[in-house]
Amino acid sequence: MEGLLGEMRKRGIATYLGQPVKGFTAGSVITGAGEPPVARPRPELICILDSLNAGTLVYRDARRSWVLPSLRPMHWAKPYFERHYLRGLR
Repeated sequence: MEGLLGEMRKRGIATYLGQPVKGFTAGSVITGAGEPPVARPRPELICILDSLNAGTLVYRDARRSWVLPSLRPMHWAKPYFERHYLRGLR
């Protein structure tokens, strides 16, 4: 465990973990509380693929997956969505 975290520090990779990591098992991370986390994030993908004159919307989650045809308005919408979603990360 210390080897992994040491390598991440050496490469300048920041870790933002709510609890100190004590170890790993095949399917989970053991935290400082001694228990694996209970809540898991819902896997989901929402993406606009931009081809400079049109854009394609891709959506995926655990139950469904769909792709809209390439549309010019999606090319215009991509900068709006980038600003909207990245605002929460800055």
